[in-house]
Amino acid sequence: MKEPGAHLAKKARLPVWRRLSWRLGISFLLLTAIGILLSGLLQYRTQERDLRQTLGSLLLNIARTGALLVDPQLHAEVEATLTQDSAAYRDVRAALAMIQDENQIQTPIYTLTGFDAANRQAHFMVTSRGAGFPGEAYPLASELVEPLSRAFREGVATYTDIYRNQSGTWITAFAPIRDAQGQVFAVLDVDYRVEIYLERRGVDRAADHSTRCAALRACAAGGRG
Repeated sequence: MKEPGAHLAKKARLPVWRRLSWRLGISFLLLTAIGILLSGLLQYRTQERDLRQTLGSLLLNIARTGALLVDPQLHAEVEATLTQDSAAYRDVRAALAMIQDENQIQTPIYTLTGFDAANRQAHFMVTSRGAGFPGEAYPLASELVEPLSRAFREGVATYTDIYRNQSGTWITAFAPIRDAQGQVFAVLDVDYRVEIYLERRGVDRAADHSTRCAALRACAAGGRG
């Protein structure tokens, strides 16, 4: 006959991983970890969407305004001569440089013509600064093709999703440039490096945090007085 405590002793010797309490605890930890991961993923996607909308709207306004400052006749002269050594090119470039500087955009802005969606290519015409000679081919990242196509074919200002290439993380806005008859003959391209915006926002948040801490310390000092 087995002693009364034998069964209890055998039960007590169950491996840890077979105990109900241990299994419940692990299940709880796994569910918590999954919840944290899903929450982080949703938060990241929300932040990226908000960032795209914020920057996209800002660049869209810059592109729309800038497109109105491009003289159609001067731009047509540049297209006809395909040279930077002309008064027409210099005048259009000066207008683009002013747009770039007034809006504190670090990368050059430029006009595009000769859009070819099938070959994912357009052509530079006038740039605010730097490279990009009139008529020079501009290979397009895949993310640029659809919004640029809409700007050329539908005559609407658009902006891209946030995209990445070998030069960094970007968002780009396009605005159609029209002639006197209202026909789209070129598109203004405004690129913005997303890292710059994130760095500036980080500096602003740090400054705001420091200001709040200083205010709290001043209140605390006043209370002690």
